[in-house]
Amino acid sequence: MEISSLHEDVVSKLAESGVFGRGIDLFGRADSLLGLHRQGTTLRGWCCGSQMDAYWLSAVVRGGKVAGFRCNCPYDDGGICKHVVALLLRWCHMPEDFALVPPMEELMQRCTSQELAQMLEAAVERDPKFLAQLAPHEFTMPSFDEWDDDYDPDNDDDDDGEIRWFSARS
Repeated sequence: MEISSLHEDVVSKLAESGVFGRGIDLFGRADSLLGLHRQGTTLRGWCCGSQMDAYWLSAVVRGGKVAGFRCNCPYDDGGICKHVVALLLRWCHMPEDFALVPPMEELMQRCTSQELAQMLEAAVERDPKFLAQLAPHEFTMPSFDEWDDDYDPDNDDDDDGEIRWFSARS
């Protein structure tokens, strides 16, 4: 399915006015959005926020509307965050900045079974929930109220020396 165009007024209605304004500021910074690409109807990339943290974000655009979005920043005050605003504004005004990535099935066909296995092993190492999806009959995840979805074993900067794969609510 081909992605549709998007107008700025649609984006502005998805964010609170202050957030939209900060998203415009990010959009205006040449170095704020990196690794932009689209795959089908999904836009993805990295955005450097005000703290210079890089956030991974994605948005699905269908029929001139935003069908879904995700950003791993801490914003949760309703609507889309400034990072997603910047991503969507870039698509509105500069769609040529997005590299076209083939569908996942095509990408997988380019890999050997050994390469795919190595990628899956790495994914399971980073997030054990993948194992539950790959082997639901052999492995069942314990039930936890809250997963630490933002855990990055390569950037465990809490200095407690522990490896945290997930955390349970206390």
